[in-house]
Amino acid sequence: MCSPKRVAGRYVPMVAMGKPRRAEQGRYTKQQVEGVEVYFPPNLEVQDNYRQIRLTLRSFIFFRWLKVEGAKAIAFCDFREF
Repeated sequence: MCSPKRVAGRYVPMVAMGKPRRAEQGRYTKQQVEGVEVYFPPNLEVQDNYRQIRLTLRSFIFFRWLKVEGAKAIAFCDFREF
């Protein structure tokens, strides 16, 4: 449950390899970073005590994943009645 006086949760930015679906691309800002297209929500902010948001490609044996550091979690509240 959520009320206007209480935050019910937060959205933590997620990273994934690949472009968003064509129908969803309008929801993102696109920027070229060192030759790579990066799509991110326009309300993405840098977390306190960080100077920038950093994406890192990590790997272990055959597994590869992206890691995001320095992105601020975004508080949200859904005001729909339950």
